Amino acid sequence: MNLYETVIRKTLEIEEILIKKFGAYGKTFGDKVSSIEHTLSPDLLEKLWILVKERNKAVHKLDSGVDKKRFTSLASEIISELNGDKKTFNPKTAISLGILSVISAGFAVYKLIRNSSYDKNEIKVRPTDQ
Repeated sequence: MNLYETVIRKTLEIEEILIKKFGAYGKTFGDKVSSIEHTLSPDLLEKLWILVKERNKAVHKLDSGVDKKRFTSLASEIISELNGDKKTFNPKTAISLGILSVISAGFAVYKLIRNSSYDKNEIKVRPTDQ
């Protein structure tokens, strides 16, 4: 398999994972990476952008100087991480999702209390001892 074919196959494999597992969208490989960059770890994101640049060089420039072995190795590492073999999610995203969950639960409790049917006149206040 020549460099061009390797680059295309590996890129398509990664794009498929980005779309199916992460909901990536966009016209180009770079657009797809951009659409989900907030959900990926900085390390994985950096690797993906290196791969995007190398892919573009290999596809658009004759005698691009892209090292096939290095490209294949990086692509395989990215695929492994995207498939869950390594940590891929940004911890800040996890914290944000946790905060949203707490807010949602609080809002649900508020609505439940607000819509509950109790007679406000039945609430008795005990006098305090002075």
